[in-house]
Amino acid sequence: MHNYLELEQLRFHNKFDFEIRSSQRVEFNMGLPPLLVQPFVENAILHGMVPKEGHGLILVDFDVENGQLLCTIQDDGIGIAHSQSLKENSMTAHKSMALEITKKRLEIMESKTSKAAQIDISETKEHGKSGTRVTLRLPVQYIG
Repeated sequence: MHNYLELEQLRFHNKFDFEIRSSQRVEFNMGLPPLLVQPFVENAILHGMVPKEGHGLILVDFDVENGQLLCTIQDDGIGIAHSQSLKENSMTAHKSMALEITKKRLEIMESKTSKAAQIDISETKEHGKSGTRVTLRLPVQYIG
């Protein structure tokens, strides 16, 4: 994730900073399914940071709460509503499948582990700034 964000910083001429944080409750051998978080970080960059005037910030946090691994991706970009309006006024007809694919993956994860897995996406308004927060709640899984 760190390498990916550094590459995107270069690609977009340091338009944003990022921080990846992990609480002490996250153990070294806790697993995270591959490429589950990346599409949401990519969305934060492309739909939040790129159209934003000025410099932005992306935070990726990992924590454990109530037996679930929490991954939160938060940006101070243009927000969901503004991004949607830009998309509607655009001539491109791209339909993103990332959210649908992730929801399917979470359903499979729930059926295999018999533990809840969910995603929450919300627009944020803090200190007069907009942004987006994506929270993934995943079953804690350990890797061997």
